[in-house]
Amino acid sequence: MKRLLPLIITLALLMLSCDRYAKYEPMFYPIDSVSSTHPDSALRLLEALKPKIEDAPERIKAYYGLMETKYMLNSDARFTSDSTIRAVADFYERHGDDNHRMFSKLLLGCVNYTMGDNTEAMLNLEAAAASADTTSDDCLYVVLGQVYAHLSQVYLDEYMPRNVIRASHLCYRYSMRAGDTLTALSGLDHISNAYIFMGQPDSALAVTLRSLRLFRESGYVEAAAISQAKLIEIYLDRNDTANAARCMTVFDRDSRVIGVDDNVEPHYQGIYYVKAIYSVSTNRLDSAAYWLGKIRQIDNPSLNIREAAAYVAWQIYDKMGAKDSALKYATVSSELSDSLTTEIMRNTCSVVQAQYERANLRSQVADKALEAERMKTTALAVALVLLAVLSASVYIIRKRRAEMRRREQRHRQDIDALTRAQTDLQQLLTLTEEERDELAKDKREAIERLQSMETLQRNVDAATVEERLANADIARRFRQIAENPLAHPTPEEWQELRSMINSEVPGFYSTLNNGHVLRPDEYDLCILLRLHFKPLEISNLTGISQKNVSAIRRRLLQKVLGRDGKPSEFDDFIIGIVR
Repeated sequence: MKRLLPLIITLALLMLSCDRYAKYEPMFYPIDSVSSTHPDSALRLLEALKPKIEDAPERIKAYYGLMETKYMLNSDARFTSDSTIRAVADFYERHGDDNHRMFSKLLLGCVNYTMGDNTEAMLNLEAAAASADTTSDDCLYVVLGQVYAHLSQVYLDEYMPRNVIRASHLCYRYSMRAGDTLTALSGLDHISNAYIFMGQPDSALAVTLRSLRLFRESGYVEAAAISQAKLIEIYLDRNDTANAARCMTVFDRDSRVIGVDDNVEPHYQGIYYVKAIYSVSTNRLDSAAYWLGKIRQIDNPSLNIREAAAYVAWQIYDKMGAKDSALKYATVSSELSDSLTTEIMRNTCSVVQAQYERANLRSQVADKALEAERMKTTALAVALVLLAVLSASVYIIRKRRAEMRRREQRHRQDIDALTRAQTDLQQLLTLTEEERDELAKDKREAIERLQSMETLQRNVDAATVEERLANADIARRFRQIAENPLAHPTPEEWQELRSMINSEVPGFYSTLNNGHVLRPDEYDLCILLRLHFKPLEISNLTGISQKNVSAIRRRLLQKVLGRDGKPSEFDDFIIGIVR
């Protein structure tokens, strides 16, 4: 198991620059300055700071939790729960930007990994990668490279080689873009592990040699030496002991992995197997037994380590010629290999199920969000339409009421003027005959002027009615139809025309039907006459010949007015109806 790569991130990620957070910002400067070299000391300083931020805003507390988790990971602290960093990740999911979400999910995935929950680690690391906006200028590619580096390690532990290759390529791309060469080359080195698992040793050898060369060119001698261990296994599988020996020499000289008493860090315990199998291949069985003992001393060994120990014992006893013992450990190695395969399949199914459930949940959330957005848009559209209709109705009603008030006011003024004139005329009776004649003449002239004004006002009202009738949409529609002999109004259009004339000239129907009730076709002809349609146009609209149109007009003159005359006399009567 490889060691988790160091977390490379700065306080600038959290952007604590606004006035509200300014007083807390300097508290973290001295802590972060020692975190890279002394993470344990940084963690103790951070714990001492905790009482000072009890009343701080939620963003400061979330920042504190972020740094606490980062320092604990860097100091290899043991985690028993991911509740703290999960709460921080949830906060940044709601209130942070893309970089906040990416970094908090990265730390959550790392904590899951150290706790042995690879499925959760994988899902959270994938969420961290999905949070990155690579089209943005302020995308933190150094953090994104770290995300894919950890993700490739988790894929490798879960035996998902194709995913390892994809994640490692992305790790190399984004880390090189950020200038993080060590992380980029470490990601490239993971690709060779994937090829080994896929049974492609030639590809694994080529990638390992390339990464080893790049490590050396970049000055990472220790990392280049550690990569030699992988080459040793590849060369031993090819029975190329000469190259294996050369690589072992470089490894022992430069790697600095094996310490006092030949002990190694837990994440480098796989080197015991490499040492043991190399000793078997070079016929140094005492050395092979020594390294086998180191493997057996590992606490709580995994199936992988137990299978490696059984395989080394099998090879040692086979070299010694102890057939029974060799057969025993060969059987144990085979059984452990089968168990390891079963565990891989179970873990893979678990991961696939988790990914399916997560994808299904995301789909449901997206559908709900889309449905809510549609409902919101529909409600807004309906509200706007109702508001427009209400505004138009209020405007029309107010306009008509204002016009009625003006008419009533003018009418009252005219009546008052006539009343005063009649009163003055009565007073004339008390005057001399000559004075009465003179005043009567003046008053008659005044009355005539007022009557003329009343007549003028009626003409103005009639003109207003004529204008509304001529500009009505349905009247214009009938004129269009009248110009086309092949077109005819629909029943709905006739009904709309009748409603319009009854609305604009309320007394039209009652005036015509005062003495006799007209038939519907006779009433429709009267409407067309009121709208100034010519006999030819009436013929086109009603289907009645021009001759019959004239006959009907003459007959209606007798029926409505009770006298004989010309059709044009009936037309004048119809046009004179304005109220």
